[in-house]
Formats: sequence, C-alpha cells, structure tokens
Amino acid sequence: MTNVFSDEVPVYNKVINAVAGIFILLMILISIGNLFNDTLASYIPGIFAWGAAFLLLSRLSLLMAVQSSILIVLSLACLFIAYQRQADFDFIAVLYSNISFITLLASISFLKLIASPNDNSINVKYHGKKALISTIIGAHLFSAVINLSAIFLVAERLKSSHAISQTLLMLLTRAFSSAAFWSPFFAAMGIALIYSPEASLMVLMMQGIPLAVIALGFTYWEINRNNAQEVALFIGYPLNIKALFVPAVLVVGVLSLHHVKPTLPIVLIVAALSVLLTVILCFIKYSANNAVTKLYKHTTQALPNMSSELILFLSAGLLSFSVNTLLQTFDSSLPVNEFTYIFAVGLLFLMIILSIFGVHPVVSISIVGVWIAPLNAEPNALGLVFLCAWGIGMIISPLSGMNVTLANHYALTYQQIIKWHAKYALLMFIASSLLLLFVMKGQW
Repeated sequence: MTNVFSDEVPVYNKVINAVAGIFILLMILISIGNLFNDTLASYIPGIFAWGAAFLLLSRLSLLMAVQSSILIVLSLACLFIAYQRQADFDFIAVLYSNISFITLLASISFLKLIASPNDNSINVKYHGKKALISTIIGAHLFSAVINLSAIFLVAERLKSSHAISQTLLMLLTRAFSSAAFWSPFFAAMGIALIYSPEASLMVLMMQGIPLAVIALGFTYWEINRNNAQEVALFIGYPLNIKALFVPAVLVVGVLSLHHVKPTLPIVLIVAALSVLLTVILCFIKYSANNAVTKLYKHTTQALPNMSSELILFLSAGLLSFSVNTLLQTFDSSLPVNEFTYIFAVGLLFLMIILSIFGVHPVVSISIVGVWIAPLNAEPNALGLVFLCAWGIGMIISPLSGMNVTLANHYALTYQQIIKWHAKYALLMFIASSLLLLFVMKGQW
C-alpha cells in the first residue's frame, strides 16, 4: 500500500486526498442517516463515492487500473448492446450499485482506532504449540473485525521474535481469509447480503463458523506437521479476552438492532454501529482534542487508502448494472430453472476458478447475483455460496487485495502463493460443498 502523507507527498496531493476522504465520510454519514430519515435523496451517497473515486484515480497501481478499466470497458460494451436492443435505461441505478457495500468497508475501517492490538501484544510465556494455537485464533478474531490490517499488525508484533517466514505468512493469511466465512464485519458478508438480501445474518454466521473452524484446524495441523522444529520455537500472539470487547459489543448490537428493526439493511446497521462505537470509545479513551484529531486523521489520511477497493467495487457495480440492463432485453429463461445442489456447487467451483485467473470475487458475485435472480434461490444457501467463493477465492487469486499487498510487501510470487494454499483451497471447497449439501437438504 502507498504510504500517503509522507514528507515527499506534495501539498496539492494532500489536499486532494483529504477532500476525497471527506467525500467518503459524507457517503457514510448520508447512507447511515437515510436509515432513519430519508430527507436526502438516496442516490447522493453514490455521487460522493464516484467523486472520491475520480479524485483518487492517480493513486491506483497499474494492475488495479487495468483491472478496473477492463470492467468499465465490459460495462460500456453491455450498455451499447443493450442500447441497440432498445433497453430501458435507469442510469440513476448506477449511483446505488454496491454503495451500501462500500459504505460498510469504509465504516469498519474506523474500528482500527479502537480495536487494534496493544503494543505489548507478545506474551513471552506462550511458546510452541500453545503459542501457535493462540496466534491463529487471535489473528483470526482481529481479522474478523479490522480486516486486512490485522495481518500486518500481528506480523509487526511478531517480527521481533520471528523472521517473516512462509509458516507465519501462511498462518496469517488463512487466519484472515477464513473470517470471510462468517464475520458480519467482512466485505464478503456485505456483498452476500446485498445479492441475497433475504438471507439471515445469524444463519449465515452459524453456517460459516464451522468452515472457519475447519480452516484454522487444518492450518494448525499442516504447520505442525511440516514445520515441527519451527513450531517448537514459536513465540505466540496471545488471545487477549479484553481485546474481544469491541467485537462482542458490535455483534450483540447488530443482532439486537436487527431483531428490533428487521427491515433495516444489515449492511448499514453494521456500518452505523461501527462508526458510532468508534466515536464513543475514542472520546472515552482519549481527551476531546485527541479524539477529534484521530478521527480527522483517519478521515483525511486512512480513508483515501481504500482507493483501490473503492474504484474496483464501483466498477463492479457498474458492470452489474450493465449486465442487468442487458439481460432485461432477452428472454428471462435460464439454462436451468431451479437452484439445485449440483448447480450451487458448480457455481461455487466456477467462481473459484475465475478467482485463480484474476477475477475478483466481488466481480463474479455481482454478475452471478444478477444473472440467477430469476431462480429465486434459497437465500441462505445462495449467501453461503457467495461467502465460500470469497473466502476461498481471495486466498488463491493473484488480484485479491490480500495477495497483491503481501506480494508487494514481502516480495512473494503468485506461484509461491498457489503452492502454499492449493491443498487448503481444495479442502475448503470440499468442506463447503458438504456444508451446502447439509444446508440445501433442509437440515439447517
């Protein structure tokens, strides 16, 4: 990731980044505000999101610029064909596509201010297998709340006692990616609930937790089996019960508010509580001046750092809108007329394969969600397919944010990443397929 606001960054760029950050904050606040009072038009958050994206274009890496450009070109091609077929266009819908999802991502980034591990995280009393277990679980739980930042925070804490080895990176990436199976604060859950809106958050979490347990258990077994000597010397990251306070409060708050107001979108409930809890705890932990400073710095410095995700997900939303517009000009019948178990597993397999070839899960989910909407799939089963596609796809995709960042930060090649995680990905696909069988046979 680019280190913004270093001494070398021109003042002009600082101002552009700050304005973009304020635009993103306005997107968040208006989206949340519309939950309770829809005085402002619901497309206004989309205007601020696209405005921020335009301001942050210069921050894109070449790889991300190419990927986003391909999505936009495909979108324009679909719109051109739809125009030729005399489609009805609702261009305002572009300003809705994936906006609640982007609002979620931006909102949960504030949790870094209150949920990050303390500097004294390393507990020298934890060695060997116990330390390995503690590190896997601790990294997983932090990843479930603060997302990708958790990998680097834990890695930096462990760096003084460990080289950044294959074992450590494999542990951290799987601890992070497996949170996609269940965490309500993860991008995967946000996109799953958007494209399977009738799915239950609680059910999706309960379905995903066993997959996370399998993922972490297999990771522990594999590392312990292949690197016994390194494990014996391992100094771990402790599972601090106090550190679970913020995640616990958020989960309870989200589920309680959803129970009281079931019509409110879960994605925006998570976003609202993430921002609210951060503001409250900042003013409790710090003086008023320090709290305001931290929140302002996060808005003007950290929010612009999500430029890649912002532009990618807006591009994916544009493609979803374009595909949907085009599909409306064709016969609505599909090659299949029912969302069967075989179809669900085949869909999961296809999205994983697309990930291997560089198609980000958000892109495949955005397209698939529109394409299969006429099938009226069982919502929780469809949501589970999306969560599994994200959780497995991100760890073997050369263009996932995690792998791109790790490759740049630790000089890794995609061949190394595939080699490390191929067996794991296969196991998780099998486990996901078995869980889908259990879910779709009506036992959940």
